[in-house]
Amino acid sequence: MKRIPTYKRAEDLSGRRIGVCVGVTFEEYLKGTLEMPGGGFEYRILVRKSSGYENEDPAIQDLALGGGTKLDAVITLLAYCETGIDSGKPVRSSVSRCLFAYASLFWTASSTRDVSSLLK
Repeated sequence: MKRIPTYKRAEDLSGRRIGVCVGVTFEEYLKGTLEMPGGGFEYRILVRKSSGYENEDPAIQDLALGGGTKLDAVITLLAYCETGIDSGKPVRSSVSRCLFAYASLFWTASSTRDVSSLLK
């Protein structure tokens, strides 16, 4: 039986195969090219080996195969992780946060907030 490693810290994923959506913040983080206003984070996963996915569903499905068959981890928003767990897939959230990322911002047509400061 293949031993399934337990990753407890982001640093434990260094050198592992990590699934990530292409063209998003987390892909830039894994590449080591992420630039965010004000910085405030450190690269905790080194020697990055990533596999790009169009969205989280196939990445979580590949992770659910287990034992590092295709992936050792997926870096995504907590909500997607919880959706995978709630759907019964044999995955779990077990690694500390790598960085903070806003999931989204939205306003309705009647919103009065000035968004120009967000676009700088």
